[in-house]
Amino acid sequence: MTLLLVALASFACETRRAQTDAAPVASASAIASAASCPEGQRALEQHVVTSGSTCTADGDCSCIDLPQAAATPGQKDRFCGLVVTKSQAAALREENDRLASAGCAPPATCSATPCEAMCVQLKGGGFCDRRTRCKEITTQADALVKRLDLACKRDADCAGYPAGIGHDCGGVGNRASVAPILELTREFRERSCAYATDCAPRAATRPVCRDGMCVQAPLDRGRD
Repeated sequence: MTLLLVALASFACETRRAQTDAAPVASASAIASAASCPEGQRALEQHVVTSGSTCTADGDCSCIDLPQAAATPGQKDRFCGLVVTKSQAAALREENDRLASAGCAPPATCSATPCEAMCVQLKGGGFCDRRTRCKEITTQADALVKRLDLACKRDADCAGYPAGIGHDCGGVGNRASVAPILELTREFRERSCAYATDCAPRAATRPVCRDGMCVQAPLDRGRD
């Protein structure tokens, strides 16, 4: 009987020792997992930075949210609605989901803002970008047209701007006030944005100054 009691006491002691020894192992594993989150998030962010986004058509591009990638403070917006190639999107999304599955708290919270991807065609090739910038250009162009200054002293003070960038069909204004519209026009064309409105064909004109105001005159009309 005495031997049985000793054996039971020894077994209980070994069980408690095993439980005590196992606790630090689980805790260390949790700490290691938590410590790897910032490292993994920085690695994902770097992966995004070094990824190219060359394309030949809109179908090559995709929008994704990578809230786990915003490891650098102030970079939240950069990784929400990110536009990359579809092949890159799969790998980046896998990395992001792996960090989320590991319990890593995302540095950013991405809203459900619609994102439309497009392939911007430039002379050096195409790259993926958000189509929303095209809408912003149109909105800005509309606002600039409403504020156009028509004042002039001579024809050289006037300039024209093309149709379709905003919701009007082109026009003229003081050269200084037309300049920002022409700058938007350059970006509009570089991004291969779709025209905001359809304008009927019309005779070519030139900007001239008449009675202190910039107006459009037919090209075949001589200068006064």
